[in-house]
Amino acid sequence: MKPFMLITPEHPGTYYALFYLLAFVTCFVLLMLEGRRRNFPVIPWMLVIATAFLFFMLGCRLIAFSSNEWSYVIRFQHIPYSTGLSVLGGILLSIPGILLAKKCLRFQFAMVDVFAFVVPVGLMIQRFGCLLAGCCYGTPTVLPWAVQYGSNSLAFAQHVHDGFLAADSAFALPVHPVQLYEVLCCLVILLSLGKIRDLIKVPGNFFLTSIALYGIVKNSKSEEDCILVLSRTEP
Repeated sequence: MKPFMLITPEHPGTYYALFYLLAFVTCFVLLMLEGRRRNFPVIPWMLVIATAFLFFMLGCRLIAFSSNEWSYVIRFQHIPYSTGLSVLGGILLSIPGILLAKKCLRFQFAMVDVFAFVVPVGLMIQRFGCLLAGCCYGTPTVLPWAVQYGSNSLAFAQHVHDGFLAADSAFALPVHPVQLYEVLCCLVILLSLGKIRDLIKVPGNFFLTSIALYGIVKNSKSEEDCILVLSRTEP
């Protein structure tokens, strides 16, 4: 069975950077519009947003390795493939960044919850870049919606390293499109947040709820678990 999508990223960094930038711009615009609606002072609010973004990028870098990749680091060995950045690490580190900016700028407004909706929105956009770049990928599958990457992809490098493919193969094995699974999960998070928004009264808890919901997605066995019912049809 042919995969649903065949991707041969010739310039994967370009796709990733483009959607990464688009996600940041979209989130910035949404945050500024919400800040205007709440009558936040413009300059301090922009500085809060910039600090949150900076700490997010630092968190993505500092907590980037998976447990398997750390085993290579500990043994001082070359990592044959990479699972990319740690988005959850970026989100978690952005929290102290927001609080630090709030304190340093003496920002008197309750604004942490403003970030609740932009987190899943930004991730949805960014994951399309991951899909096209192939910087993260799922496990091999024969499901009809599988994605297959070319020989210059990280998935191909991993499959060759693990002995699943010969080095002269043309394509990697078909894999779960975990990026699209995560997009669907983020959409569910957005809908859930819209339903429970009026039920959460304590400031800050709405933002923490958004992070907790995304954490459930990331800390499951994989994003493939979000499509568990569909995956049961796989032999």
